[in-house]
Amino acid sequence: MQRHYLSALIAYWDDPQLNPSSSVYSGHMIDTNMMSVWAWDARPFPDFPARGDVWADGQNWRRGHWLTGRMGLVSLSSIIADLCDQCGINNYDVSGVSGLVQGYHIDRPMSGRAALQALFETYKITLSEREGVLVFSSQGQTPLHELNPLEFAQTSGPLLVSDRHDPDRKLKDVRLHFIDIGNDYQLGSVAARDLTAETVRVLDLRVPIVMDRAFANYTASSV
Repeated sequence: MQRHYLSALIAYWDDPQLNPSSSVYSGHMIDTNMMSVWAWDARPFPDFPARGDVWADGQNWRRGHWLTGRMGLVSLSSIIADLCDQCGINNYDVSGVSGLVQGYHIDRPMSGRAALQALFETYKITLSEREGVLVFSSQGQTPLHELNPLEFAQTSGPLLVSDRHDPDRKLKDVRLHFIDIGNDYQLGSVAARDLTAETVRVLDLRVPIVMDRAFANYTASSV
């Protein structure tokens, strides 16, 4: 949220119509290049917050305001755009992609599709083609279009609506293997289980994505 706030603030005041030049000094009324952000902690990351036996407030870091350990975060949309650029793809739209990434490691030669696939599976990104443009979207970000049933069928009675979720398509277990930023960038592993799923389907993801363990647990449970 802090990152989104700063992005919105800077984008707003970077508009010359909203941030005119000063009549007293040389420059705009608000200099977006000279901003201070709270707060940088002097305690070394990742010892703080990982070492709970030393730092009593370590559990607060995940939902806290600390910049420590977060300054290197990159937007997921920027990574996808960079991969597209490296592949020579110019017509793409990543405005519908949300989320931040702590790190992404491409450790061997691979196609652009293969490099993107790990991000698609982990962050639930969908890809579609619209008028010659590749459109990337995060789950829940694609705009919904309401359809009028009367335009497709005629009925003399009340309209009946039925929703059915196929239990066989749900995942029973998700196992996520990642690069653990809180453990000296060693390989880490977390798992999530859906106790209500009437299936035996298991998803085993091995991705070269840098995460802390808390975010890895969240990601595994939301796949």
